[in-house]
Amino acid sequence: METLTVGQLAALVGVSVEAVRFYEREGLLNEAAREPSGYRAFPVSAVGRLKFVQRAQQLGFTLREIKKLLAVWLEHGLPHGEVCEVVDDKVAGLEAQAQELLQKAAALRRLCSACRGLMLAEDCPVMQSLAAGPLDESASSEGPLPSFRCRTCPRCQATAATGPADSGG
Repeated sequence: METLTVGQLAALVGVSVEAVRFYEREGLLNEAAREPSGYRAFPVSAVGRLKFVQRAQQLGFTLREIKKLLAVWLEHGLPHGEVCEVVDDKVAGLEAQAQELLQKAAALRRLCSACRGLMLAEDCPVMQSLAAGPLDESASSEGPLPSFRCRTCPRCQATAATGPADSGG
C-alpha cells in the first residue's frame, strides 16, 4: 500500500504540516502508521479526508461538527438525516450571524452619518458611542440618532448658526 509522509500529504492538499498534525491529534485524520524511521505514513485516502475537512471548515463548520459529518460519511449505515440536521443547524447559525453583522453595519453607518466633518476625536459621535460602553441591545437600529453637535465640525457649526441643536460640548 502506498503511503504519504506528513509533508507530502500537506503539499497535496495545500495545508501546513502543522495543520495535518493538528487534525490527526483532534481525530479528524486517523492516526498515521509510523515508519521504522519514526516518520508518519498516511494512506493515500487521507488526501480525500483532509480535503473534506478543509472544505467543511471553509463553509464554517466547527471541528466538532466536522467530526459528526465524518462519522456519517465514513459509517455508511448511519442515516442521512443526521447530515441534514447538522447542515440545517449550520445554515440557521450562519443566517443569524449574517443578520447580526448587517445590524452592526447599520449601526456604524448611522453613527458615521451623524457627522462627517473635521472634528476632534473626542467630539466624534462614533468615538463617543464606543466610549459609552456596550450597545443597548433594545435600541432600534432604525431611526435617527439623538441630536449631536460637535464643537469643531463645520457642518455642526453651520447647523448651530441656523437653528438649535443639542450640544455635544
